[in-house]
Amino acid sequence: MTDRPLLAFALPLLLAACASAGPLEVECEDFASYAQPVETGAGTAANPFFAPMMDMATKAGAAGETEAPPYPVLLLSGGGQWGAFGAGFLKGLADRGALPAFEIVTGVSTGAMQAPFAALANEPGDPIGRADQDLLDLAQLYQPASEDVFARRYGDAGFVVQGADASLAPLGDEIRKALCADLDAADCRLKRLAAGGAPAFVGFVEARSGALFAPNLKEIAQGRDRPARECVAAAMLASAAVPVEFQQFRTGGRAWYDGGVRRAVFEASVSQMMAKARKAVVDETACQRRRTEEPGALCDGVKDAHWRRADAMAPRPVFYVIRNGQSTIAGDADIDARAGALPNAKRAVRIILNQNEIDSLAAVRLSNPAAEIFFQTADDTSLRPAPGSIFDPAFMIALVKFGEAKAAEGWQVFP
Repeated sequence: MTDRPLLAFALPLLLAACASAGPLEVECEDFASYAQPVETGAGTAANPFFAPMMDMATKAGAAGETEAPPYPVLLLSGGGQWGAFGAGFLKGLADRGALPAFEIVTGVSTGAMQAPFAALANEPGDPIGRADQDLLDLAQLYQPASEDVFARRYGDAGFVVQGADASLAPLGDEIRKALCADLDAADCRLKRLAAGGAPAFVGFVEARSGALFAPNLKEIAQGRDRPARECVAAAMLASAAVPVEFQQFRTGGRAWYDGGVRRAVFEASVSQMMAKARKAVVDETACQRRRTEEPGALCDGVKDAHWRRADAMAPRPVFYVIRNGQSTIAGDADIDARAGALPNAKRAVRIILNQNEIDSLAAVRLSNPAAEIFFQTADDTSLRPAPGSIFDPAFMIALVKFGEAKAAEGWQVFP
């Protein structure tokens, strides 16, 4: 008898939670063709970075250059609402005319939200300044009027069923509007990305295998309008789906997690894949030269002279890293008095992601010991989000402004 009052109280809450149970799903029939593990075809044309690198090497050769110029690569980290810093920093650089002409953009989690905007920041043939508007729109996107613009909270009862704190369905709607509210509009951002933007790779993890995937949003955007928008939105949502924080995300019949779950190694994996793609470009270019000079020649054991000339033309990256957050995680004095599953699970995930993001920056250097690496972080701000918030509007608005001001300092050199 003593359990009946508790049951009477709990049952309506559980039933309400069940009404919203289930994953967040976005329909993208071709997702499997776009989303391939980054390890696939590491040294061949199947490597996702091979095509843009080969294109750069070919252009350099056609221009008669004897050495391929360094090309800028932008790496955008995760960080949730701290992404407001990166949005402000990019806008501040653009306002000062100091934004590098990025040849490749990569992003994970909140960095995936920024990637398509940054990929258009140096759009070829932009006489009307749409790139400046892109970064202004990005900064405005990170200044929501309320938290529910991006996330719908379930509450404690919802966590029992969902195993998560909130849904990212509202963020999906905002992504679609940002990509292209009107698919017939001439300035549709999705179409511009397909036609003239830089390759923009976003990272996420396949739940079943634990493998890291990094599709190119530019390639996805080149599909049919409405399906392309859904598939780009799916990739961006997959990259933002932090376990426990947000409900499970599915597309293409599979569940996906935030890229930071994979030790936030997207940055390191990208640089490793680029190195492998660079070698593939060298091998392919040397092979083509030998066949031109020696018709019918095989490419096994390519002569050193051919290899040296090919190596001189292979793209050499210069990395720019925006750390959307701080290197040290904020303390949580209240956690000692909170024994519930939700606050403790969220706290553990945040600690793990923070450490992974720190490790990933160091991994870029380890993978590229001789490369130039520049970075910027929000380490020196005293701004903090409200306790328990997922998206704190006041904090995000202030952080955008901090990022804009930080742009006056430019980039730091990574040792």
